[in-house]
This record gives sequence, structure tokens and C-alpha cells, in this order.
Amino acid sequence: MKVCQIGLGHWGKNHARILADFKKEGIIDELYLYDVNSELLEKTSKYLNCVAVKDFSNLDVDAVDIVVPANLHYKIAKPFVERGINTFIEKPITDDINDAIELEKISLRPEEKIMVGHIFRFHEGVIKAKEFINNSMIGQLKKIEIIRSTFAKPRADNGVILSLAIHDLDLFKYFNNEEYPISIKSLHSKTIGPTEDIAFIQAKFKNSVGYALESWMTNQNIKTRSCSIQGTEGFIQFDFSNPQQITINNKYIGETVVNDGEFNHLLPFSEPLKNELIHFISQTEISKPYKVGPKISIDALKMSLMALENDL
Repeated sequence: MKVCQIGLGHWGKNHARILADFKKEGIIDELYLYDVNSELLEKTSKYLNCVAVKDFSNLDVDAVDIVVPANLHYKIAKPFVERGINTFIEKPITDDINDAIELEKISLRPEEKIMVGHIFRFHEGVIKAKEFINNSMIGQLKKIEIIRSTFAKPRADNGVILSLAIHDLDLFKYFNNEEYPISIKSLHSKTIGPTEDIAFIQAKFKNSVGYALESWMTNQNIKTRSCSIQGTEGFIQFDFSNPQQITINNKYIGETVVNDGEFNHLLPFSEPLKNELIHFISQTEISKPYKVGPKISIDALKMSLMALENDL
């Protein structure tokens, strides 16, 4: 299988590292790299022993991995989708809902041909939490709280909602068995940057509610990536930064609260991005639907845009 990766920036370099390892292991046959920064392209391709290309428009490849700013996703992805080439697009699928819907429409088999990078659906803690919920280990799902906060330079292209909250809105839907929220409200502001750098979001579902706090304005010595899931018969906690452990506590809620014990589950170590990319490669080889296709990613984009619009 021949793969081309477009974009070698902050996140793209991680994609390139993993795909280059796949090449070394014989999982893929060839890896082509492209970036508008010719110096970065040359340096990265030499280091990873991959082929640098100056033009990707007519490359003969089986799959493409697009890791560029969101405002370029549609422009770069469209020709590949039209040619029927399996296409991985980092989230969000695009920054415009009409462009996202068009990408889905022009593909003859969108769920088998387009995958979007919602990486946390490949996180061991998320997968185990979903298993606990499905097995009714915490009773009926009632509340999800996710915090992603750090001190970081605000981005010029997208704020915390399309950069961070899109993950959490997607996870709210995932934990609620793909149920679409009844309502989404948010409170967000631009503290120092050109886009919103802090946001508090509420997503209501039929029987539960999700809360997300996203911030690039937190004390620089503190970084939080936490998830807490409350049910009628207990709760689950895990840290997105630690995919190796999840905690379940049987605290029953009623007239009294009874602590029936806390249990830490150790999970096998795996890198979520590697899990995501190996899924893309393996499903591409057998022409099977991806775990995260256009439908899921378009819903995530719709929810994010709703949060941007429904500012309290």
C-alpha cells in the first residue's frame, strides 16, 4: 500500500512518525511526504527515510493522510475523494458544514472511503468506559464532565470549541449510544486571542447531560485532561493523558450515598494515534467501513458550530 501524508506541522509530525514506523514494519509499502515548508519537508523525509514530493496532485497512491489547518481540508481532500482514494482527514472534517456534506456526497462509498481523526474514540480509557456503561456497571448514565485546560497560545484558525470541544461533544454522543443532543448551550469568550480561548458547554440528552470546560487560559503550571462519568449506581473516572488506567467507584445515589469500593483497572498501553492510524490502514486494505466516517464527523461539526452559535 502506498500512502501520502500532507502536512508536517505540530500534529502532522506525529502522524509521519507512526506511518514511517508502519513502513519499517512492512505494514505499508511506501510513504510520501508533503509540506509547504520545503526545509521542514526535506529534513523530515531524510530523518524518516521517506520520499519527499513537491506536488501531490497526481500521485499514484492508495491512501492519503491530511493533517493541515481546517480551512484547507475541503480544498485538499476533494480531489482525492473524487478519485476514490481512501482519505484520512484530521478533525474537524472541514470548518464549513456545507463543504463537509459535499465531501460525503461526492464519495460513492463515504463510510469506506473517508475517515476523520476523532482520536479519542481510539483511547483505551474511552473504550473501557463505554464498555462499563453498556454493561450497566454504573446504572443509567446521568452526567458526563470533561475538562481540557492548559496555558497555551490561542490559535488563529480555530478556537477551543473546534480544537478541543469537538472531541468532547463527540464523546458525549458516543457515551449516549450515538443519540444526538436535544440542546447545546455554551458560554465562551476571547481573552487575548483572535478566537475563543475559553468555553463552558452544556449538552442535554434525553436522560443525561454533558458538561465540558475548554481553556487555553489556565495557570501555566496546571494541565488537566479529565473525564468523570456519573450513573445512578456509581461513577467512572479517567485521565486522557493516561490511557493505562481507569477507575470505577460504586457510589449509589439515593437518599444516602454509600461507598461500596473503588476499583482501579489497569489497561494495556497503546498510543491512541497509532490505534487510529492502524485502523485506517487495516480497514482500507479490506475495503470495510471506518469506525469514524463522515456521518459521525459531520454530527461532531454540527454540534460544535451549535455551541459557537448558542453563546449565553
